Amino acid sequence: MEASRLSSHSFFTSTRNRLFKKAAPKAPVQEQVRDGDEVQLSGGPGFLTQLNRKVGKIGLGLCLMASLCGAANAAGGPSAGVAAEQFQQAVVRTIDNDQEQAMLSQNDGCGMIVALAEGQNGKGAHLTVHGLGASPRAVKPLNDRAAAEGKDTSTFIYNDMKGCDHRMNSRALADELKEWASEHPNEPLTIETHSQGGRVAMGALRFLQKDGEFPENPIQLTMISPPLGGFSLANIVLTAPGPLARLIPGAAPTRDMASWSGASRQIKNLKLPDNVQTTIYYGSADRMVNYEKGGHKKVAENLDAEVYYIAGGTHTTTVPTVANPQPGDISDQPIAYNPSNKAAGAFLW
Repeated sequence: MEASRLSSHSFFTSTRNRLFKKAAPKAPVQEQVRDGDEVQLSGGPGFLTQLNRKVGKIGLGLCLMASLCGAANAAGGPSAGVAAEQFQQAVVRTIDNDQEQAMLSQNDGCGMIVALAEGQNGKGAHLTVHGLGASPRAVKPLNDRAAAEGKDTSTFIYNDMKGCDHRMNSRALADELKEWASEHPNEPLTIETHSQGGRVAMGALRFLQKDGEFPENPIQLTMISPPLGGFSLANIVLTAPGPLARLIPGAAPTRDMASWSGASRQIKNLKLPDNVQTTIYYGSADRMVNYEKGGHKKVAENLDAEVYYIAGGTHTTTVPTVANPQPGDISDQPIAYNPSNKAAGAFLW
């Protein structure tokens, strides 16, 4: 099925190729290309205004840098351009930040899986999860590649900036995956995430374990630039109560990203069953996430993950590189991390 024939909010209704059962809500959404998906930090009366300003100052470096991933990946660069050219015969529709929020506003809950391209028998399913402040637009190169490979291609949209926190978004994804797995036993599933999307996916898998309903499907979990251990800089935001943080744009996600947060504790010691193979990619020039610091390495070891570095990769260029790697882009052997910017002060913490 061609992407142009898809309704802007439609899910596939065939029992073979769909990740979500319910029909999608209809909304007047227009395709558009934006310069970026920006994080908006707004204030409130009295102490809420002051608290919001504090959160904005603390989380700006984290939230805004993460939100720029959508802009950088969509704008291009050599890798993105090559990926777009290679997959031009299987390009899926773009969902930017405004479109994502419009779709979520008409859906009960914090997140849902949206089908992008119908796959072929035997090719398996593919699901992407974008990072904080971004949108499915940031992981579009991964979606395009999956569609070109004939996989049933979908993405998880979620309310990452206001109204829902890490636990709520992870639970929403877990419920979606539980329903899909019950209808598609033994079908291979690839989950590819970027940045904070990796933590959301891990939280969802943890919920499935806790519920005793972990799918037996072969699962390939690929996380790109994930802040597995959280950020120590965000720990100060933990003083804001959870219910209050959810009312302030930017507060809840910054709170959840803290290395001492409940979200970080939940995934810190996560171990996944043998039917899950985990691969992680980090950029050697990533100024947001340094695999060798901040507890990221310990979490990766618990996952028994193969970790590769992308030569010269930043937090915003790793997605198109993983989607369409060129010779020399990715280390030949796992656990071959070799950062190029270890100078003091190069990272956020």
